[in-house]
Amino acid sequence: MWDGGADPEGLLVPFVRENGGLIDADEIADRYRSASLGQLSSEEFWESVGLQGNTDDIDAQYLNLVRLRSDALPFLDQMKRRGIPVACITNSVLSWSQQLRERLGVEDQIQHWVVSGEYGVRKPSNSIFEALRRLTGVSFSNMLLVDSDIATLEAARGLGMSTVLMQSQVPIPSGFTHPKIEGFAELFGK
Repeated sequence: MWDGGADPEGLLVPFVRENGGLIDADEIADRYRSASLGQLSSEEFWESVGLQGNTDDIDAQYLNLVRLRSDALPFLDQMKRRGIPVACITNSVLSWSQQLRERLGVEDQIQHWVVSGEYGVRKPSNSIFEALRRLTGVSFSNMLLVDSDIATLEAARGLGMSTVLMQSQVPIPSGFTHPKIEGFAELFGK
């Protein structure tokens, strides 16, 4: 759903560094992982990576960098016209996810949200997929997961979901068996 150059996790390390916080990418990632599991609030996360100031202002400055893929809204519109419900599973700080949904105008277009910061588990854990199944009441065999992370696709397929790789800059390993797309329109044969 996120633009490849402006996805939340990919923007985080440069943002923290540029704003005088920690330099070590692994430390930032570890602290973000804790926040995305609901173990740290947004304020606690920013403090842990060395950013000081008003949390709402820091959140806004960071989240304003995040962009949707250019084909995300047309995809969501097409799904709505076809009467096909859409769910989103995301590894994110809960408050950030809520702010992004509102700012990017997708709150009403995606029927179910499974946010790691709310459920305390992250993709590719089977537990996050089970949370989705319980929330939606849809069996895994009737779900299609589109993701850019191979480990997430493998976990979903292992539960019986259909899977599609949204291609990114990550090299695809030989023997890769998931269908691949470069954009959402390809799901409709366009």
